[in-house]
Amino acid sequence: MKPLPIGVDDFEEIILKNYYYVDKTLMIKELLDKRGKVNQFTRPRRFGKTPRGYGLPERGIVRRICQA
Repeated sequence: MKPLPIGVDDFEEIILKNYYYVDKTLMIKELLDKRGKVNQFTRPRRFGKTPRGYGLPERGIVRRICQA
């Protein structure tokens, strides 16, 4: 059984040390296809508290997404 990455926040370390990892990126397509009246997105601990997109290579993309 693979170990759980408790306290590990580095993706590279999770992969290299063979920790248990669930990739949920395909759920994004399902979310976009079904488009609920209200969609709530929670954030994991230490994920960041600003929705402004600091650190993204192109900040304009965040503005375009938020305006859509």
